[in-house]
Amino acid sequence: MEAFLLQHYENALGTIFYGAIIVFAIAEFILPWRAARLPLITRWSTNIGMGVVQALLGRVLLPIGLFKLSILADTQGWGLFHLLGLPLLLALPLGVLVLDLVKYLEHRLLHMVPILWRAHVVHHADLEIDFTTGFRHHPIEVIMIAVPSAAAILVFGIPAGAVAIFQILALTISIFTHVNVQLPAPVDRVLRLFIITPEVHVVHHSAHRVETDSNFGLIFIWWDRLFGTYRAAPQEGVTMMQVGVEYFRDPADLRLDKALLLPFRVPSETQQPVPDRVA
Repeated sequence: MEAFLLQHYENALGTIFYGAIIVFAIAEFILPWRAARLPLITRWSTNIGMGVVQALLGRVLLPIGLFKLSILADTQGWGLFHLLGLPLLLALPLGVLVLDLVKYLEHRLLHMVPILWRAHVVHHADLEIDFTTGFRHHPIEVIMIAVPSAAAILVFGIPAGAVAIFQILALTISIFTHVNVQLPAPVDRVLRLFIITPEVHVVHHSAHRVETDSNFGLIFIWWDRLFGTYRAAPQEGVTMMQVGVEYFRDPADLRLDKALLLPFRVPSETQQPVPDRVA
């Protein structure tokens, strides 16, 4: 049974992931929001290259590894959900919410803790945003972020179904939130009541650190609203805002070899959150 679930989950995950890439890439080509100012070949080769490394690590750590871990927790009866005897219909949505909250808190720590920010800065150093930015994560970060989710699965006893639902949503929305397409305003207003939209997440990629340190959510927007980290829009507007980080502005840093070395080049005085300099 476990082998059957694992096989079909992996196939479904791959189909949805690559299907989302195709859909969003076509949407960007037909209806681009912000005009590209830098050569796509440089950015895409780096971002997709990091995505390939991330996928290879994922074969060991995420997301299949977490799915296997949740099956183990299920069969052994580990975690709070099992101790409370929660029915599956309640454990499924609660499990998804717990995993998303963990991702929100993890993301805040990546910005607050200097050594973690050094790894995460690679994601923010992209000077433009499109669907490939969602792949741009340093291998060190990919390894680090496996730990909180694994701990949550064991502590709460999150069922395998919840892990599957969360991973499918997370992979799809992580591409969606970076896509270079503007949703119709009425659609965006409705969606941002529930989930992170591209217009919400673009604020997070502002070069102004006070805006970078906002909108940390992965799937649901509720955590940012609840904990006071929600910003509706960048002060300079989406089309005029400066993307990236203030101290990595050289397009040469977009190359894969240089991007992988960015964690070792972060100026120490810039790692902590700064006062609002754009207000």
